Amino acid sequence: MRRFWGVVVLLVALVGCSETTGGSAERTAAPTGAADLLAPIDLARVVPAPGEGTTALPDSEGQTLHVEEPFLTITRLEGATVEQQQTTWGLNITMTPEDGDVFAEWTGAHTGEQVAMIVDGQIVSAPMIQGAIPGGKVSISGQYSQSEAQALLHQITGR
Repeated sequence: MRRFWGVVVLLVALVGCSETTGGSAERTAAPTGAADLLAPIDLARVVPAPGEGTTALPDSEGQTLHVEEPFLTITRLEGATVEQQQTTWGLNITMTPEDGDVFAEWTGAHTGEQVAMIVDGQIVSAPMIQGAIPGGKVSISGQYSQSEAQALLHQITGR
């Protein structure tokens, strides 16, 4: 769970950066362009304990988290890439403008809370919100290896 609680953070990121060296982001996987997702991504607030209107779902490490009803269901992404982020790997996704607006408003109102990314009834990531995330450009970073970041991209995009 250490990869997803506290370590994984959502940050505003520039998606589609060119390849660079010397500690900057370095793209190694071919980016996915705009595409409809094979399975929708539900975004829901994680709550500390079960309650009315919450659902218990497993995360990728087999632990159970309690989530509220989704505040956003994403069916299309404008793009996604796996990139090296200093000494670890992460992924950058770009939402549609409409989804990005909803996400920006929600993250602005829920700083310091955890959001679950749910695909096919399983939480694939549950990062802490560090601040409002405008523009629909999101970076998911943490202690990922390259193969773990690519597996997360596959879980999220179905590609």
